[in-house]
This record gives sequence, C-alpha cells and structure tokens, in this order.
Amino acid sequence: MASIYKRKEPDRKSPFIVRYKDPITNLWKSEAWSTAVEAEESHQKWTLIETYRKNNNPAWKSLYQKADVIVTIQDVFDAFDENVLEAKLNQLTVNKYHNVMDSALEVFSSDTPVESIRGIKRDGKLGWEIYKAHRDQSFTRNGINSYLRDLRHIFMWALTNGGPQGRGMVSFEIITKSDKYNDSELPDTDFKIWEDQEIISLFNHPDLSDFHLDFLTIYTYTGARATELLGYNYLNRKKELQWHHIDFAERTISLLPKRTKSRKLAKQHPIVMEILRKWKDEGKERPLPFGYGKLRGIITEINELTGIKFTCHDLRRLKAQLAEEENGDIQLAGYAIGDSTQSVVSKHYAPVSHTTMDKINNSVDSAFNRKVGVA
Repeated sequence: MASIYKRKEPDRKSPFIVRYKDPITNLWKSEAWSTAVEAEESHQKWTLIETYRKNNNPAWKSLYQKADVIVTIQDVFDAFDENVLEAKLNQLTVNKYHNVMDSALEVFSSDTPVESIRGIKRDGKLGWEIYKAHRDQSFTRNGINSYLRDLRHIFMWALTNGGPQGRGMVSFEIITKSDKYNDSELPDTDFKIWEDQEIISLFNHPDLSDFHLDFLTIYTYTGARATELLGYNYLNRKKELQWHHIDFAERTISLLPKRTKSRKLAKQHPIVMEILRKWKDEGKERPLPFGYGKLRGIITEINELTGIKFTCHDLRRLKAQLAEEENGDIQLAGYAIGDSTQSVVSKHYAPVSHTTMDKINNSVDSAFNRKVGVA
C-alpha cells in the first residue's frame, strides 16, 4: 500500500514523501511535497488507485491518467537496476553502473524530476554542467566523460522502456553526446612511450627469473589486457583463461575481450605457444593460475628489481608501438592488440613513431626529387 513519511532532515524544501507502487510499471515510486496537506492528498489518491485496481474497478485508470506522474532520477535508476543490471553476469559491470548512479545522486537529489535536470541552474551552471563542475574538483575529465557516457546509456534505456502503455519513462534525451567534454576541453593523453634502452634492459635483466621473463614475453607478444590471460577472475568467472581455450596445433588462444559476450580466436607467435606448452608440461592447472591481485604483485616486483616503472597495460602498449614502428601503419598496430580504432590506438597506445616519420619524410624527399628531376 501507499505510505507517507517525513524526512529526517529539517531543512528540505519538500520534507513530506509519498511512496506508492505504480500500477502500470509495478515499480515503487515516490513524490515529494512541501506541506502535510498536499502529501496526504497524494497518499489518498494513490491508495484509492491501488484499491480500485485490486478490486478490478476500471475507475483506477481515469484516476491514474489524471495524476501528474513525475518520474524522478531515483525512479529511472531503480528501474534500470531491476530490469537491466539484475540480468548482468559480470559483477564488475554492475558495480560500475552503481558507482555511476551514485555519482549523479551526489549532485542531484534522488527525488529530482528527471526531466527537469537540464533546466536546473546552480552557481551559474546549468544542467549537466553542474555535475561536471562538481566532479572536476576530484576526477579527470576523461573519467567524467566515461561516467556521462554510462549515465547517457541509462537514460537512453529509459527513453524507450519502463513507462506506461509500452512507452518510455522519459520523453527526450536527458543526456546528449554534446554534454561531454569535447576534444579541445580534454588534456593531452599521457601514456608510456617505451625507449629502446628500457626494452633491452628489461628483457635482459640478470635479476629476473625465468618466470618473470616468460610472464613479460606472454603479455608483450599477445598484447592482451591484464585480465584476459588470468586463470582466476572472481568477479567474472567467464573471463578465466583455461587450457581448453588454447589450441596448440592452430597456435590460437580463445580470449574474452573487453565489452564482448563471446570469445574471439587470436593467432599467436610460436614463442607464446612454447611458453604455454612449458607451463602445461610443468603441471600448472591453468596458464596463469592466479587473479589480478597477484598479477599486480608480480608487476610491482619486476618494477623494483629492474628500476623500470610500467604497468601490465604498458606491455600491451609495447606491442602496439613495436608493430607501428616496424610496419609504419597505425591500423596494423591496432590489429596487433585487437583494436582496429585508429584514433584510440594513436591516442592511447602507439603514436606515430620517429621511424615511421623518417620513412614518410624520406618518401616525400624521393617524390620531390623525382618531380624536380622531371621538370
């Protein structure tokens, strides 16, 4: 049944809350009122609608249609949680969206009518600029853009789902693509560019064990993300790499890449298969029989032994940079790590190398001399 209560915070403009179950969506919703009289009227209305509906009295429909049903930001989040996130198998994805929703609720109260967000003005900021200004104090702009992307996904779902008679909960785009920081507002991406001497020192360091070197070689030659090769992933068991995912005859590894639901075959260099074969012959239950915590520990240990600072993801960058330098082709560098988006590769993995620019400059010089010679 519908319920009514008063907020504990005395300074709220709308302290009286009526909570009711929407007869169309079967979702619990709430309305905020500034006076007890308004709240009681709303409570009586929703109680009557619920009673009529339980008794199969069609009058509930006319009462419902007359009601000015306001969808709050919490209504959208609850509906997305119950209808989308509950079906997710990857707990990391669920946690990510919960963090994203919490970030919005830090800025806009849960009872904020969702269609009013774009018109809210606070400290000279309007709509989602308020959210960006709040997050900009503690987080990177790239991170803020990622959260806005995920919030947009939630609200775009609400545009076509969760409303009465098969309609959406909202009637327009609550977040547009232009709400994100554009390229001119983002800082240059800073990532590791491997120096030749670092590579030589790392892979020939006398203090590294055979396992350390095999570990480095596996991640460099495959170009895989850290979690794609791990034998244990307690937040996404489907991602765990086991021996049956490896085909020694075909030299392939079946990986589960980021943001995909099915495994993809990745052809490997013979040196990768040699290391995997050695590990299997040693009786390892899985190629890398541990989780992300131990992987980070291994990387930290190698950092300390060699004095070279890098992450596991930097080994993925190393493969992309070697592929770009050798082939002079950003697209091939993308293929090397399973990412064909050239802008992502050039901004986050392998910028155009000096070697490639030398090749380009020399080719321009050759073409110029031919033209001048012909003239």
